[in-house]
Amino acid sequence: MVLPDYLTIPVTNENGRGVYLVGETGMTLREAQWPASPLAGWLNDDRIPGNAREVLEADARLAGITGLIRVLAEQEGANKFRAVWVLARVPGELVSVVVRDARDASHTQLQDDARFSISQARRYWARNAIVLVQSQSEAQSLSGLHRFVSAFDQPGAERDRLYRKERDDDIGLSYAWLSPDRMEG
Repeated sequence: MVLPDYLTIPVTNENGRGVYLVGETGMTLREAQWPASPLAGWLNDDRIPGNAREVLEADARLAGITGLIRVLAEQEGANKFRAVWVLARVPGELVSVVVRDARDASHTQLQDDARFSISQARRYWARNAIVLVQSQSEAQSLSGLHRFVSAFDQPGAERDRLYRKERDDDIGLSYAWLSPDRMEG
């Protein structure tokens, strides 16, 4: 038996029903007809997108990272999400990862994402919390990088490079801004 790497938790309302656009029941449009999501590589693939994995695995602590559970968050329409939370594993431990669509990567939102990733790491006894910002175009990547630098107090930050901030507790915080060419996997 072969199972996918991920268990995916869809977004539902308080009654446990799927959330759709007004007038869209989930039955009228085939999934292939839904608008493409900016985070499609994170939503549809059975593995962490290859180039994002390459950025993560540049840190020896994250070698062999695989996703276990992903939760789609902040829905803005059918098959469009602004963020994804992933519980991943590396040999011997768990990792909490938030992936944010760069369009929503404000200074405040990135700090909130870092706090959320850390709180989930604490909840699941993970030793690493990660925030990844996925840009969709070169212009978006260049314009958003200054917010990333500001949010993480990382002067001179470069795209596609994983940074780590040591903290007082036992959970390390890492973060990276992924350029568009890093989306395909």
